Amino acid sequence: LCRRNLPDYEIYVDVEAGDMAAYLTVTPPTDRSKKLDPDQLKQVLAEARISKGILYDTIRTVLRTGSTNGQVIVARGKEKVDGEDASLQLVVAETENEEEGLVEDSLDLRVDRREILKLDSVKAGDLIAVLDAPTRGEHGYTVRGEPLVARTGIWTRVRAGKNVDVNEDGDEFFATQDGMVISTRDRIRVEEVFEVTNVDGSTGNVRFKGMVRVRINVEDGFKVESNVGIEVGGVVG
Repeated sequence: LCRRNLPDYEIYVDVEAGDMAAYLTVTPPTDRSKKLDPDQLKQVLAEARISKGILYDTIRTVLRTGSTNGQVIVARGKEKVDGEDASLQLVVAETENEEEGLVEDSLDLRVDRREILKLDSVKAGDLIAVLDAPTRGEHGYTVRGEPLVARTGIWTRVRAGKNVDVNEDGDEFFATQDGMVISTRDRIRVEEVFEVTNVDGSTGNVRFKGMVRVRINVEDGFKVESNVGIEVGGVVG
């Protein structure tokens, strides 16, 4: 807190913790015939070490009116914005919902239970993912002129896994085989076989361009469609 008791005006400058904002209070004398001196106000700000983010429109208003009518913000720092790391963005389209119709459940609620599972199913040659470049950060500062250095995003290496090709720049990934896209933090691949334990109300109908393997059962009323083949370990309802 910086306080100056001038012959005619009382001026306070209060800087919040972290030095990201400064607040000004100007109390005029009873006799308002003498104007507030701009140099006096500049001196108080200098003594409080306020040098960045000064709101000059606010200062002009205070000089014109000779008062702040309480506390006003007179300087504002700028927060730093760190850059973002490179990130893999999938561009494959979800399977369209072609099934309509409602079914009754045990609580007499009419809900569509059959179209829940949507697979990222692709064809050979499809662009399936793009690696977005990292971004530069934006530096900030405090009202006292201290720099706030932002972090620059870093590259993340993503490898082309099974049934995937990558372009020369390493930022576009293409399927070399029909199937399902599976991505992790550092690898992307296309699987020709989709496996599920049961096909029921928790999965919905399954439509997949590759092989479908159901480990146990296909519940009554649900469909499994594949252009390659279907294996069911249990029973089909």
